[in-house]
Amino acid sequence: MRCHTCAHALYDPLPLPEPYAEAVSLLVVGPPPTTMKYAITFDDAYEGFYARALPVLRAFRLPATLFVPTRFMDEPGHIPLTRRPSDAEQKIRPMSWDQLREVAADPLITIGAHTHNHPELVTLSDAQIADEMRIAADRFQKELGFVPEHFAYPRGIWDARVRDAITPHCASACTTNGQIATPRNSTRYAIPRVPIRRSDGMRWFEDRVQGRLNGEEQVVRMAKRALVRNVGY
Repeated sequence: MRCHTCAHALYDPLPLPEPYAEAVSLLVVGPPPTTMKYAITFDDAYEGFYARALPVLRAFRLPATLFVPTRFMDEPGHIPLTRRPSDAEQKIRPMSWDQLREVAADPLITIGAHTHNHPELVTLSDAQIADEMRIAADRFQKELGFVPEHFAYPRGIWDARVRDAITPHCASACTTNGQIATPRNSTRYAIPRVPIRRSDGMRWFEDRVQGRLNGEEQVVRMAKRALVRNVGY
């Protein structure tokens, strides 16, 4: 399954997940929790979410959030990956709008925005960022009948200018910096997430959600950027 799964976590031990809006409120409004809380999120609306993750979430009654880049839904060839395998269009497919409508109707699942084109927003002008948010909102309104309140920065990349540009368009925004989210390091438009990788297994999963791998994501990101420069992607 190709999906970007993240956890927002606070303290110990590990309980059942919180609905996303409630988790955001605990982080940025309070009162601060006295035990660990976490939220499950997925990025990009890959077909695998519908086929594999959704049945598990439903079976265990686990709330989760799905951040959707709308152009990927409209154009399956517009894959939201920095580096695309040569056979990407055969192996990597989005959910359909019909599937997303079914998912959006499930009270367990929160639909979040993820721009239209899935660009690195720091490379765009303020007007272009506004266009990304507006086009995505228009597509959601037409296809689902509502505009998502919560947002995830594509690839988790943002800066203060990007934050200010997206603020009028959403109620919160999250990153992927790999830090455990706490009231001290979270603001409404910069909520940390912990990426969970397919290769982790339970051993690394536990370390991630307990905060023992804080900072690893920054190292991974630097390595990826160095690889891109060296091989010319």
